[in-house]
Amino acid sequence: MKLADGLPLALIEAKTVKDIQGVLKTARKFHIPVVPRTTATSTVSGSDAIANSFILSTAKMNHIKEINRADQVAVVEPGVINQDLDDEARKFGLFYAPDPGSKKISSVGGNASTNAGGMSTVRYGATKDSVLGLKVVLADGREIKVGTRTLKQAFGYNLTQLFVGSEGTLGLSPKLPFAYSQFHWAIPLRG
Repeated sequence: MKLADGLPLALIEAKTVKDIQGVLKTARKFHIPVVPRTTATSTVSGSDAIANSFILSTAKMNHIKEINRADQVAVVEPGVINQDLDDEARKFGLFYAPDPGSKKISSVGGNASTNAGGMSTVRYGATKDSVLGLKVVLADGREIKVGTRTLKQAFGYNLTQLFVGSEGTLGLSPKLPFAYSQFHWAIPLRG
């Protein structure tokens, strides 16, 4: 079979974890590279297609599953837009601290993939400081859970921090709980 030079084989828009698992299992079986993507706003080119690859988009996995004011925790899918998450959090008197310049169009999944920062990073840290846990699909289609819903984790390795910023090279965080994002009490920031 002759493949197109320089072009990806397909753009696949996942809506469920099973979609992602199926794509990754197929890609592994046929040795096809997979490029994860949500909104493709990254300036680090992590979501640029490569020749003869699958582009796996999670942009349609864009639901906020839970915002818990008492625990200051949100459970979201990777396609949730940062601004939308922040707007919802503010209804609870909270806010989502990571604020990259592309906040209005970038996704939580992309931010976790690249460990994005922004103007609030100095005070509240980058995305890795807000992600408490992940469900991750590995290259062979297995799903694992890393982290927890609490700030304090006093056991073993912190695998959440290993996956955040790995740009999908270790696994994809597809579904929710995608991330347990820590909220900070809303404090007006002035410039």
